[in-house]
Amino acid sequence: MAKSVSDNEQTWKECSDNKRKQEREDMLKSSEVRKESSKREREEGRTSKEGKNPLRNSSRTRRSPNRSEEENQSKEMDKEMKTTMIREMREEIKTLRKELAAVREENGELRKELATVREQMRGREEKGQLEKADWMRRMKMIEKKMEQREKKERKNNVITTGIGAISGNIERGVEEWLEREIGVKVNVKEAFKINKDKMMLAKIESWEQKKNIMLNDDLTKEERKTQKKLRELAREERDRGKRVKIGYRKIQINGDWFRWDESQEKLKKIC
Repeated sequence: MAKSVSDNEQTWKECSDNKRKQEREDMLKSSEVRKESSKREREEGRTSKEGKNPLRNSSRTRRSPNRSEEENQSKEMDKEMKTTMIREMREEIKTLRKELAAVREENGELRKELATVREQMRGREEKGQLEKADWMRRMKMIEKKMEQREKKERKNNVITTGIGAISGNIERGVEEWLEREIGVKVNVKEAFKINKDKMMLAKIESWEQKKNIMLNDDLTKEERKTQKKLRELAREERDRGKRVKIGYRKIQINGDWFRWDESQEKLKKIC
């Protein structure tokens, strides 16, 4: 069965090839016939024309009116096509120019908008810098005021050492100690311990009262030594019942002022 099918396919293929071959031969013959017929017609036409008008005999082949008309029509069509193409190209160029102008205008608007944004940013930056400078100035003023206030508050502060433990009202105890040890009567607004029982900070009511007190916070080592000696002498004189008042490197006993002579290590009356 398979062999029969294969034989049929081979037979069909051979028939198809023969048919195509025959068709090609017929086409070639038909083409040759047409060429011979066309050649014969041209020769007959040329002979007829030469017989009618022997004066116009020429070796050149004359174009037939139909062919000339076709060529003219072809030229007209070409011309029309070129004209149409040129017109379309011009329209397209015109459209492109309009689009380009629109793009340029849009770019110009964008540039203006960008310049505006940059100007605003620059203005904000400058404003921010000014605000920052203003805040810095205000902070410095506040810090200066705070420093001045702190300095003013600390101006009347004194630090005492060796005062010992105070029972009861601390401010009153400091006042009594200053009067007893230094001989200066002052009003203490506030007092508190800063090193257990050894050191005491006292806020004196006024600068005038503080000026009469010369304590360790603003004296040199030698000055502190002199003041300590004067306090010891003042304590001894009070124990004897005398009125004593201590100043800077001097002491008043019963109304007379004496200065401590370091070279001789004794009191010398001030004239």
